[in-house]
Amino acid sequence: MAKVLYGGGITEYTGSIGGLTFQNTRAGHIVRTRPGRSKTMSKKQNSIIVNNSYFLKYWFGLNSFQRAEWQDFADDYPLTDKWGQTKLLNGCNYFIYINNNRQLLGLSVKYTPSFPTPPSAIGSFDLKLYLNSFIIIFDIAQLDNDAGVVIYTTPPMRRYTDSIRSEIRLTKIISTVDFTNINITADWKNTHNLPLPVCDENDRYYIGVLIQYINKTSGMSGVFSKLISYYEAEEKGIGNMIIETNFVVS
Repeated sequence: MAKVLYGGGITEYTGSIGGLTFQNTRAGHIVRTRPGRSKTMSKKQNSIIVNNSYFLKYWFGLNSFQRAEWQDFADDYPLTDKWGQTKLLNGCNYFIYINNNRQLLGLSVKYTPSFPTPPSAIGSFDLKLYLNSFIIIFDIAQLDNDAGVVIYTTPPMRRYTDSIRSEIRLTKIISTVDFTNINITADWKNTHNLPLPVCDENDRYYIGVLIQYINKTSGMSGVFSKLISYYEAEEKGIGNMIIETNFVVS
């Protein structure tokens, strides 16, 4: 609803009507379209949605014995998802979940389940936010030839929040865990369609990064290890602050 005051013409207007918002600013009265929230997906996330339909077709091509194996597997091993929540899946959902994980690492379709070996634990890490680069630096070298890594990031956030599910985008995939540092600069820029630096010299913001390992053989993934890093150009140059890091295997 909008409120309009008339004098010798319209002297003041506030509120919203017809998708337009009327506001008073230091520059005077303005009108703009009403803001709305929308979630865009990266190309990598779009590919996951396509893969769901792809693997569903494979599921219907399995014989009754193979489907029964997947159902028994689902009954025996409840899934702990990437957010640490335990879920009971049916055989079809487990088949799609495991093959989606393997597809991310460039592996072939898995027609029968194997023992749900979890990936190795993720080591402690920091996200270094430089003026023109973002680099993930681990405390110790990470090595697991039977695991790959999936990295999600957020765009710049003006305030700290621990609720970043709607903000994260799939940013980088590495087929084998064998690194100490990971430069995500180009991947982050392409994912969020933003340049670096993303602010002027007096600005500050947060960037979230979430890392997940996937066991290649079993297709099982671990819970996110999460870090939210703080960049402040004006006073401290670069600041890094670990908000949360955790690891639980599924």
